[in-house]
Amino acid sequence: MKKYAIGIDIGGTNVPAAIIDESGKTIHVINKKTMAEGGPDAVIKRITDSINSLIKYFDDNIKNGKIIGIGIGAPGTLDHKKGQIITSPNLPQWRNIPLVERISKEVNMPVFIDNDANCAAIGEHWIGAANGAENVVLVTLGTGVGGGIIINNKIYRGSHGTAGELGHITIFAKGNKCACGNFGCLEAYASANATAARAKERLKREDTASSLQTKKLSEINAYEIYVHAEQGDRFAQSILTESGSYLGIGIATFANIFDPDVIIIGGGFAGAEKYLIPAAIDEAYKRSFKSVMDNIKITTAKLGNNAGIIGAAKLAFDGD
Repeated sequence: MKKYAIGIDIGGTNVPAAIIDESGKTIHVINKKTMAEGGPDAVIKRITDSINSLIKYFDDNIKNGKIIGIGIGAPGTLDHKKGQIITSPNLPQWRNIPLVERISKEVNMPVFIDNDANCAAIGEHWIGAANGAENVVLVTLGTGVGGGIIINNKIYRGSHGTAGELGHITIFAKGNKCACGNFGCLEAYASANATAARAKERLKREDTASSLQTKKLSEINAYEIYVHAEQGDRFAQSILTESGSYLGIGIATFANIFDPDVIIIGGGFAGAEKYLIPAAIDEAYKRSFKSVMDNIKITTAKLGNNAGIIGAAKLAFDGD
């Protein structure tokens, strides 16, 4: 009998959930708004509704198979072994939420959780850009900067389950304040939010020549900057390239510490790879050993937004 699993990726805006087969193929997807402002109870209800809808779809359409479990990727700090979300910046009301216990009671099925970036790394390692690699660093660029680390083909969680917070290495000792409360974090320079904030600050100056000057500051985000960069706006291009250089400082650090086979850049902001990646590689070579960098492949994620749900499903297949 063929085995299937349900993978779920809890985001600040959306919660996609999908049936995944043993080869990593996505069979059916449901995507609901997170509506995190409703608090944990409301979000968990939406998750269980999605699970029940997927189970009904499975029963109605797949006759020879069994769903063996559910894997969930969640943002923030969590206790993988206890199945608890300790705290999450994208889910501000969540504190020590026993998610595995609560979901298991509702669906009567094994449930596993891990950090969302870890799940993305697992997915890319399973069937994506890191397939066949033993040692992998995944950097996710979005609202913030996250990460997942695979060492000797296994996700590395650290002694207390919090390894992989790559966005919170310090790249400037007295730098910009980060959302985490620290100063000079990689996230405070290379994330989509940090990129937009830097552009807005410079656009306040009258001498900044850019087509972005036609926009209200409230309308400017990383995507808008990318659109104008693609239209030839040199200011927009320079802002993205600068973020790539900051990313390169982080990549050099990861290369020196982990010496991985591949460093993958994922997340929504990675769509600006045309500007980010060349600048990041150039900066990384300046700051790391050439002999190290020559042996590391730097590439973008292959699975896109599906990496998290695919990796979450792999948790259930592995019973991890």
